[in-house]
Amino acid sequence: MSDTPCWVLTNEQGTDLDQDGVPHFPTEKHAADEAAKIEGDEVFKPRQLAHLCVTAACSCCDYIYDEDEDGIAHFDSLGEAEKALAGFWEFADGKAKCDACKTGACDPEAGEHG
Repeated sequence: MSDTPCWVLTNEQGTDLDQDGVPHFPTEKHAADEAAKIEGDEVFKPRQLAHLCVTAACSCCDYIYDEDEDGIAHFDSLGEAEKALAGFWEFADGKAKCDACKTGACDPEAGEHG
C-alpha cells in the first residue's frame, strides 16, 4: 500500500472530469497530457487533490490493484482499500498480497505466481 499525491482534471466551472469515475493521474504533466487529448469545447486543467490517495500494490509480485483495467484504483484511506479488497487480497503486518500470491507459491523471479 502506498499513499501518493494525485491529480484530476477540472473544467472552468470547477467540475471534475467524470468518465465512469473520476480518473486520477500520478503527475501534473500526465494530467495535462490527458487534458490535451480531450475533444470538444470544454477545457480541462490539472488540479492536485488536497489529500493523498492510497493505492494497493502486492508486496510479493508488485501487481498494483486494477492496473490491468482502465487505470489504477485509488482509495481515500488504507481502511477503505482494505474494506474494498476484503476477500480478494490479504492484509497482514502492514503488507498486502494479491489473490494469486495469497493462495499459492509466490516467487515471481522463479516464475511462480499463485
